[in-house]
Amino acid sequence: MRGAETRQENTGSRLLELHTEDGFHPHKPAFIGLSCLRQDHEGSALTVAGSIRAVLPGLPAETVEVLRRPLFRIQLSSSFTGGGVSRYSALMPVLSGPRDDPEMCVDFHAMESFDERGTRALNLLRDHLLQALIGVAMEPGDLLIVDNRVAVHGRTGFVPRHDGRDRWLRRCFAVTDIRASRGSRSPGSRVHEPL
Repeated sequence: MRGAETRQENTGSRLLELHTEDGFHPHKPAFIGLSCLRQDHEGSALTVAGSIRAVLPGLPAETVEVLRRPLFRIQLSSSFTGGGVSRYSALMPVLSGPRDDPEMCVDFHAMESFDERGTRALNLLRDHLLQALIGVAMEPGDLLIVDNRVAVHGRTGFVPRHDGRDRWLRRCFAVTDIRASRGSRSPGSRVHEPL
């Protein structure tokens, strides 16, 4: 969108940093589907993804231990706050679950740690993920499904023309257990209450 090119959201056209979709949300999607309706004019923008499974063996044990501590928080997207006052998630770990196959929740633009070790661990994780990325220039009709529990995704930048024919992907979120959010929805509703 014109005027939103530099935003770290779906309206931008600059590099979209690697992130877990809605990682700040207590009931984030388990899977995200990205469906290409239009490619960028040059066909050069890559949708990229990388998994903790690809980089975990190469991460130092002490880094993994720091990433398992609740030292991190993610700033909520403006689509959840209306662009008003900055709001943040509760403190959380980046890695959780089984040691040999952990889940990962990270956002390299909106996540921060107030702990020096946490900041270093986050930077090292980012460096490792950047070396393990898989990228594709999506074409109309392509559908990419990302396991949002173990993988991050992002996009390389592109030059918009603002002619009504710029790159356009549609997102679809899937959860594996709608019951987990029962306490955050009105009875009988499938719509989550505002955060």
